[in-house]
Amino acid sequence: MALAGLLRKEITKTAHAVGPKVAFGQSAGFEAGRELPWDPTIPVEITGHAVRLRGTIDRLDMRSNPFAVRVTDYKTERRPRTRLAS
Repeated sequence: MALAGLLRKEITKTAHAVGPKVAFGQSAGFEAGRELPWDPTIPVEITGHAVRLRGTIDRLDMRSNPFAVRVTDYKTERRPRTRLAS
């Protein structure tokens, strides 16, 4: 699955998009305004460090059986490369 993700190939025929801007690590009282696959107020921390992450995922595609997920975070307006550089 990791190689498929890096090559941007389909991971499943039954995947569904959870939606744009899926929040994580938000402060208490945060309201997503829709159902998310997790509680967006659960802390996200790097083990062994005093670092806590929060933000949003641009696109989340999930399948339920067997579980697989693709996280897409858009950084540029250019089309993503479909191959790894040699």
